[in-house]
Amino acid sequence: MSFLSPAPKIARLPASKIDGAYLKHRILNFAGIFLGYLCYYLLRNNVALATPYLAKYGFSKTQLGWVLSMSPAAYGLSKFLMGNLSDRSNPRYFLTLGLLISALAVFALGVVPGWATSTTVLGAVMLLNGCVQGMGAPPCYRTIAHWFPIRLRGRVVSVWSTSHNVGAGLIALFVASCIGANSKWHLFSWEAIFWFPGAFCVVMALFIMAIMVDTPQSVGLPSVEEYDAEYKTEAQQVEKEKAQQSSDDDEDERKMTGREIMFKYVLSSTTVWLLALANIFVYVIRYGLSNWAPLYLSSVDGPNLGHAFGATGLTIFEYSGIGGMLFCGYLSDRFFKNNKAILSMLCLMLVGVGIVCYHYATTIYLASAALILIGAFIYGPVMLVNLQGMNAVPKKAVGTTIGFLGLAGYWGGNISASALLGYVLEHFSWDGMFKVFYAACICSMVIFALISWISRNSRKKLKLEAGS
Repeated sequence: MSFLSPAPKIARLPASKIDGAYLKHRILNFAGIFLGYLCYYLLRNNVALATPYLAKYGFSKTQLGWVLSMSPAAYGLSKFLMGNLSDRSNPRYFLTLGLLISALAVFALGVVPGWATSTTVLGAVMLLNGCVQGMGAPPCYRTIAHWFPIRLRGRVVSVWSTSHNVGAGLIALFVASCIGANSKWHLFSWEAIFWFPGAFCVVMALFIMAIMVDTPQSVGLPSVEEYDAEYKTEAQQVEKEKAQQSSDDDEDERKMTGREIMFKYVLSSTTVWLLALANIFVYVIRYGLSNWAPLYLSSVDGPNLGHAFGATGLTIFEYSGIGGMLFCGYLSDRFFKNNKAILSMLCLMLVGVGIVCYHYATTIYLASAALILIGAFIYGPVMLVNLQGMNAVPKKAVGTTIGFLGLAGYWGGNISASALLGYVLEHFSWDGMFKVFYAACICSMVIFALISWISRNSRKKLKLEAGS
């Protein structure tokens, strides 16, 4: 696996060529990670979209639930382990290797006879898919950390984060438009849910591999800190100290072990632990709403309209998050440069208002309007948790940190949103579910307030040390 190792540093380009080369590689690398993560989402929810067709082959709801649980269960752990590995890898190859394996696995379900209709094979393939899906996000964050300065990361991360909303929406649009008797064009049979995105993503993986590079130093450019001179203002002294801890020597990154990165930079950080805890509560709200929205909407305004509107309501929820993430990314860079936890708290206050409106909505249209408000602002904290984690550690530990936060979110939050809320609904009805949402909202705001307090005290301490 040596081909995954970070690319070595090469001789510096002439000064006259640096600006042009930096701009070119920033654009191409960002295009690579945006398209790459979009493609990962084209391959993530295919089985869920195929459940109406699989049910005709005798799959019970229990079997379908078992199959659907394979991918997220594997993904949570994989994101953590792959995040640690990505810190010692070249994202150009790491990102595309995972995408290729995922694409070929999903493609096989659509072309190998009997695979998609076998519970055992389908579950095994989704388990494999969940494992390699964890290779998507960490190298993207690593690329952003190496190519974009801290003063721009809020906007860069927010724009990149919309890729998963776009990808999830595109695959649903493809299924609705091109597959089945009720589709607009009825171009393909239901197996195309697997083979079409699989084939497309194989081509895209090769394209992404061709346009991306590793670190700036690997193509003869200065580090992002040196190039942007981003540590000239007093407000950025905290980040300067972290950057000084993280050497820009590529050989240092190549030699560090996963254990050293994990224990020295991630598990020793109080802020990272608090962000992981906050992420659990944020994910309870995010996935709790999306998982149970179709069933809840049917209870608000009658089963016929509710079931018909369920998928549309989820689409509204996902796509409203695009505007929310872009808005929060701008605000974080413009007004909350050194205390993004405050912005997360403000977003969650608005989410709380939306949950109250959703709880007491009397028609499906009012409930959908509340979903728009919640979707617009819940994805702000989802993005900001990762952004804060990314800025809390040196560049060499970004992938591990993102993986650790993802593990907490998926295993603690996503599983709770499914299993725990299912139990609550069965024993305490919808009011019990909303009480869980209210509690999660309050707990996450308290944690972000604590993170804000720690951040403010750290800056005060640094200023005092600088003055002495």
